[in-house]
Amino acid sequence: MHPLVTRAEALAAAVGAAGSGGTLERAVVRFTRLLATVPDYGPTGVTRADIDRVCGLAEGVIEAIERRLDTRHDRPSVQRDLADAVYRI
Repeated sequence: MHPLVTRAEALAAAVGAAGSGGTLERAVVRFTRLLATVPDYGPTGVTRADIDRVCGLAEGVIEAIERRLDTRHDRPSVQRDLADAVYRI
């Protein structure tokens, strides 16, 4: 397994475990930053299975964000940032 996948798994787990809105927001930012590095690996840097795994993790992060937004427990600015992250992912 590529180190990118290992890191993505850890960051996705941090998103899932985040309690407060600020903690979730920071975890989501770290995850989206990692996703932004995927093109740097090029077509031979990661396998199709690695990409599929990262895509699956991204879907899980989106679902976690959407569940959090549905609760409406966070400040409007945090909600806006989380919603924006869904589009970035």
